[in-house]
Amino acid sequence: MSDKTETRSSIKGMTVNDRPGDGVGGRHENQSTPAGGGGYLDICTALDPYLMKKIAPPHDPRLDLLSDIGLSEHWLKIANLIGFDHFVTMWLILDDENIYSSPQERKRRRIHVPQYRRFQRYCRDQLIIDLASKGKKPHVIHSILINDMCERVSVRHIERTIQKSKID
Repeated sequence: MSDKTETRSSIKGMTVNDRPGDGVGGRHENQSTPAGGGGYLDICTALDPYLMKKIAPPHDPRLDLLSDIGLSEHWLKIANLIGFDHFVTMWLILDDENIYSSPQERKRRRIHVPQYRRFQRYCRDQLIIDLASKGKKPHVIHSILINDMCERVSVRHIERTIQKSKID
C-alpha cells in the first residue's frame, strides 16, 4: 500500500487531492436524508385495475347461472375459485348417490364436510413425528410448535404421538 492511503473506509485513506464529499456514498460528508423520506413510496398505488384484468382469468358468464338458480354464497365462492367446469364436476360427484333417491332419502343423506381442523391436527402430528425422528426431544418440539405454528399442545401429547408412531 502507498504511504498516502491507509484503508478504504477511513478519512485518512483518502488521498490529499480528494475532498471528503467525493467518492462512494458511505464517505459523503454532511449528506442529510430528505425530510419527507425517499418520496417514491408515497406515489405507490393499489393494484391497477387494468393490470388485475390482465392477471385474473376472465369472468365466466356461466357462473352467473349458479347465482340465478339460488346457490348459497359459499357455493358461489367455491365455484368462482375453482371454475365452472370443476365446480359442476364436483357437484355431480357429491350428488351421485342422490340421483335415484326419493326426496325423503335425499333429506336424510346430507353431505358431511369434515372439519378443516382435522387436517391441521394431522399435519401437526406428522411434524411432531418428523422432528422426533431427527432427534428432537419432546420439550424442544413443544417450543417449536408454540413458536412456529402457534399450536399449544402438552408435552405429554407430544410423547404419546411419538410413542404411537413407533407402535404403528
